[in-house]
Amino acid sequence: MRVRTRNTPMLEAMLAADLAIAPTQWQASSFPDILHPRIVVLHEGIDTVRARPDGNATWEEALMVCFPMLRWRLPPPCLPPPDQV
Repeated sequence: MRVRTRNTPMLEAMLAADLAIAPTQWQASSFPDILHPRIVVLHEGIDTVRARPDGNATWEEALMVCFPMLRWRLPPPCLPPPDQV
């Protein structure tokens, strides 16, 4: 009974929703069967096709992508290249 009471707000929200998003199939399957048609699995991880190493990229380019606010503060080259991993 206690677990059912804890889940009540989530289940009420799901019943009122037109659509719900779960990050994995396992999480989507943890809901009651009646709610499965409303749940879409949308993976929230990293797209490894887009986010992959670029052998031609420079250290300064990587810095500007990660920290664009540094563009006007750091004269290139500002840091030595990182150690190879």
